[in-house]
Amino acid sequence: MAMLNPNVVGEMVDAQSFLDLAREYQVYGVPKTVVNGGVVQFARAVPAAIFREQHLRGPRPPS
Repeated sequence: MAMLNPNVVGEMVDAQSFLDLAREYQVYGVPKTVVNGGVVQFARAVPAAIFREQHLRGPRPPS
């Protein structure tokens, strides 16, 4: 998404090199996608349509 849209910024972080970030975002496996500081998170690869839908929907309310 970041490669196609100049308004989107993407970063990739090596969890083993940045253990503090890995703990902060609870990275236990890859890929792990974190959007807007954790508002939306995916702990697996997801199709673009699902990513877009979840990102636009925003965070889920607590149960």
